[in-house]
Amino acid sequence: MRTTFRLFAVTGAAVLMAGLAACGSSSSGSSGNIRPANTKVGVLLPDTASSPRWVSADPTEINKQCKAYNLTCYIDNANGSATTQQSQAQALINSGVGVLLVVNLDPGSGKAIESLAQQHNVVTIDYDRLTAGGTASYYVSYDNVKVGVDQGTALTQCPQVKGRSAPLTG
Repeated sequence: MRTTFRLFAVTGAAVLMAGLAACGSSSSGSSGNIRPANTKVGVLLPDTASSPRWVSADPTEINKQCKAYNLTCYIDNANGSATTQQSQAQALINSGVGVLLVVNLDPGSGKAIESLAQQHNVVTIDYDRLTAGGTASYYVSYDNVKVGVDQGTALTQCPQVKGRSAPLTG
């Protein structure tokens, strides 16, 4: 799990860099690498209750990856409130972030945040939860096919399902 999460975080950081490269003109650093003009990243996490990772793992790893890629990251947690997340998004956009990483609380509020970001030329990335009908440029998540296979395999081992070839009724 830890290795998967680390790979996930590194992939996310690479997507952040790609998104930031689209956020303005570039300048060359002393090593000749192209650096985006805007290295500010806003991260909107959903809550503290649905998963402990929103409090313990993700902020730590995201900060670590942002530091490794010389990005300035602002991480907010909405504590389960779509209104709070909307306000946090507005504040991050007002502060000049070039990329907004969004873990929506629901598709409707996520879509509104992405629409607001788009109006301000801020690149959005759906992080872990796809925003149906949204405008995100990227979607970053775990290997969802593998997750589905693992879930299906686990379900077939449940006593209520094991050995059945037809769906349960009632």
